[in-house]
Amino acid sequence: MSAVRNFIITFLLSLMIFGLIAYGLVQFVTTAFHLDGGGSVNGPSDTDDGETKDPDDTNVPIGDWVKGESFTALLVGTNFQPNVFNDYDVTDENETATGFPLEPRDIDTETLLLVRVNKETGECIFTAIPPITRITIQGQAARLQDLYAYEGIDSNGYSEQGIVALCEKVTALTGIPVDYYAVIHPDNMIKLIDDLGGITYFVKTDMHFTNTTTGLTVNLRRGSQKLDGAKALAMLRYPAYDDGDTSRRQCALDFMKELAKKILTETELANARNMYNKYLSYFDTNFTVEDLTDNVDLIFSFPKMSIKDFAYPGNTIGTGEDAYFNPNINKAIEFFTQYKYKG
Repeated sequence: MSAVRNFIITFLLSLMIFGLIAYGLVQFVTTAFHLDGGGSVNGPSDTDDGETKDPDDTNVPIGDWVKGESFTALLVGTNFQPNVFNDYDVTDENETATGFPLEPRDIDTETLLLVRVNKETGECIFTAIPPITRITIQGQAARLQDLYAYEGIDSNGYSEQGIVALCEKVTALTGIPVDYYAVIHPDNMIKLIDDLGGITYFVKTDMHFTNTTTGLTVNLRRGSQKLDGAKALAMLRYPAYDDGDTSRRQCALDFMKELAKKILTETELANARNMYNKYLSYFDTNFTVEDLTDNVDLIFSFPKMSIKDFAYPGNTIGTGEDAYFNPNINKAIEFFTQYKYKG
């Protein structure tokens, strides 16, 4: 079982934790696990024709003798940072405050990544759904990123009602049911990197940036250095590149490769089981050990699968804080219909 534990650690971490920086995720997973089944890398984009794949791509179904069934997972990254902000719960303050009541800080989902593992066609499909996708909540216009924390959160920043509502809304946007979910906060990614003793990485440019509203401060000099969790996350969130998001995506990809190497090295140690249990506590998920057992053969078939990236169709309207993504739901459902269970 040690091989199973080692694989599932890297599988869960690469998908669920790296979901925080979904740009470039498909490229990372393909490289890290040698999944050379085709497809190409595209982040969320304004498009009415979202699928990208190699013209010579051929899908090979996974045999019925392989244990496991097709499944869909939703990977959610939030901006919940209780170590940075202390105003997520202002109940006590409002009991003694005068004047207008204080509003608690909002928790948004910064990343939504849908992963479909389709045994019947031998495909693994990644879809990054823009968090600013326009939806309605109780008849009011809103963004998808608002839904998770709409009914409130617990002390750990998780919401049982929120993740159910989010999965249901994603199903409505794609036409395909969500079987599993995983939610992770930035602080837990920091803990992971710190537990690994930091990551040695070559920072390719000087980074100096401060945004008091988001709590983001970046002060890094160009060059090779050992990054702890806080510095690594700040680097990954750095928004002030001259070429916009291109360098940010490349930085994320390069860093994730280094992080994957570190994880793979650490999981070869004798304490792999303890590491697995520790890492599992870093996110909220309904993917259990039993689910792993039921699907382990299918998971190990990933190297034989065709990896595809489907950019959710639609277009962005507006700019800045007023921007929202107008989804082409009919086209998305048309695409995902081919992957629905037909038993």
